[in-house]
Amino acid sequence: MEDIKKLELTAKENIKLAQQEKDVAKQSKLIGEEELKKSKAREYLVNKEFSVAKVKREWAEKKLSLLIEKRNLMKKGFFEFSEADIKAEEDYAIYNQKIAVIQQEMAELNSEIAELETEIAHKKVKLANEKVSAAKERIKLSKKQTSYIKGVNENLPEDKIEGLEKTYKDQEEALDEFRDYIIKKEKEIKEKENQISDLKKKLAQKFAEQEKVRRVEHQ
Repeated sequence: MEDIKKLELTAKENIKLAQQEKDVAKQSKLIGEEELKKSKAREYLVNKEFSVAKVKREWAEKKLSLLIEKRNLMKKGFFEFSEADIKAEEDYAIYNQKIAVIQQEMAELNSEIAELETEIAHKKVKLANEKVSAAKERIKLSKKQTSYIKGVNENLPEDKIEGLEKTYKDQEEALDEFRDYIIKKEKEIKEKENQISDLKKKLAQKFAEQEKVRRVEHQ
């Protein structure tokens, strides 16, 4: 039989701890809900970025096709265009084509990031709710510990005391399992966050490529 005084203190601490866990979980839920709004807005903006990059790429390809046609017409003697002007237009179209391709790739990476952020935000909200449930389970544990203590203090029959002890011990195990489940879910979220980190590194590389193209163009 456990030390009753120690168990009594543990039961009281479980109540305090449960309340703190509930408060933190509720704040985590609020954060998750705000992050969800932010990620949804990011998804919308990313879709727009992709659309703009696609239009720019299509424009550049059509512009290059037009310049090829102009050169063909010049060779056939139909028109006289300035080669210098055509070359300037061609260089500008090629520049825009390169930029548009990179921007499309960046938009695709941003889209993956936004989708992961939305998934993570959903998981955080769900996990926060589960942490509130875990706090409630801790309160149940405290009550069952208190019932056991009361039974001992009231000198209930041995079989009754053993039953009360088993009840709170089972609740301890249930709470441990709940905690293990929460740790598992937190690890899953961390893995998703690591995926975002990897994607952001790729995004930084693409941004560097874009800046290199721009520097070359303006030399």
